[in-house]
Amino acid sequence: MKLKTTILAIAAMFCGSAAYANEPTQVEVVSNVQTSFPYISIGLGPLPIPLPLAGAGYRFQQGNHGFDASLNGTIVAYASAIQAKAMYQYYFKPYLASQFYAGAGPSLIVGFDHDDHSTDTLGTVGFALGQQYQNAAGDNRFFQADLDLPVTTEHMRLCVERSPIITVKYGFGF
Repeated sequence: MKLKTTILAIAAMFCGSAAYANEPTQVEVVSNVQTSFPYISIGLGPLPIPLPLAGAGYRFQQGNHGFDASLNGTIVAYASAIQAKAMYQYYFKPYLASQFYAGAGPSLIVGFDHDDHSTDTLGTVGFALGQQYQNAAGDNRFFQADLDLPVTTEHMRLCVERSPIITVKYGFGF
């Protein structure tokens, strides 16, 4: 009796999963995804200091490969900073409804000290992880976490200087 019950339970599982596999909610990987859009973004960083960030950019994707160019900024009472960033993005399973990606690329940060009117320029190598999706209205959105490593050229090699810069942001495509 236990053997019949076990066989029926296994058969029911397979029938249930086969029925679910045919539902339209299943995600199909589409390798010929092509999209591009300008966006604005808001976020926090550099963590652990939750300063407000704002930015604007343009994103392009064709299949698994994409490119993002953006200009981001933050301001506090005594200082402000602007970051110009270019990033290659790799989309793991291209699908416009929801897709994860990783990216890497250079950026240039210019900081302004409001007290002594000085500036500081810093180059970084950045890495990103994120999820891009389309909402119910078909608008592009994304969540992204960035890790920027400040670098300088010293004796023809890249050396990490200062602390890593971690930011998180949410983007609105239009």
